[in-house]
Amino acid sequence: MKLILLMEYENPADLQRRKDRYKYDVEKIGPYWEKKEKEGLIVKIRELSNNTRKMVTILEFESAADFAKVWDDMEFHKIAAEWSYFLDNINLRILRPAVQMRPTD
Repeated sequence: MKLILLMEYENPADLQRRKDRYKYDVEKIGPYWEKKEKEGLIVKIRELSNNTRKMVTILEFESAADFAKVWDDMEFHKIAAEWSYFLDNINLRILRPAVQMRPTD
């Protein structure tokens, strides 16, 4: 069953924090996600914005087991903790396919 990690956040209004965030993305986060994608743990990575400061990053995993391997990785938690300094209003959601029931007659 596919699983999605949805990360919603706002870029900081402070220009220096925003510059630091972009530098951190290039040096730490981008290479980490690329490594996990090459390992086959992450299927798709997408980033979306509404051109204000609001951002959404979507990470798609093939299975809950693949997600667990990333979630249990201490490197992930270290990067996430450092990354949180550069962002405002962080919200993480773990989504899975909804179960649909057919109406009974």
